[in-house]
Amino acid sequence: MIDLFIPGEVPSPNAILAMPLRQRMRVKRAMRERAFYVGLKARREGAEPARGPADVHFHAVRSRRLDPSINLPASLKWIQDGLSTCAHRPTHARGTCPDLLLPLGDGITSPYRFRFDQSTTGGVRGRAGVHVTITARAAEGGGGT
Repeated sequence: MIDLFIPGEVPSPNAILAMPLRQRMRVKRAMRERAFYVGLKARREGAEPARGPADVHFHAVRSRRLDPSINLPASLKWIQDGLSTCAHRPTHARGTCPDLLLPLGDGITSPYRFRFDQSTTGGVRGRAGVHVTITARAAEGGGGT
């Protein structure tokens, strides 16, 4: 099991859409890179990438709650991308970046199951961020009796 904390409050998708284009691009890139470098640090400390089926749980801690059906997963998309895309080498083909914790991507064909939930900071400064837990699971559909 791998536990990560990516600091900083993730903005709501509505707040991002309200930003001018260049600012929106900077914010998305910053979130993606922050997640990538937290994952890279974990890799350098010995965390092994999930090369098979895994559960990936995102727990966002924000000052205000988001709509859990649409806005929560959308606000965490760039964090998810940062853990499954080479932020410093975006031209790498899927599965070829040695630094990723989720090297098999985040598309519908990946073996990862993504879950999202949230809580509020309760007014405490410095608590905002995203907790990510990656847990390997047994392959589904294998043999058996």
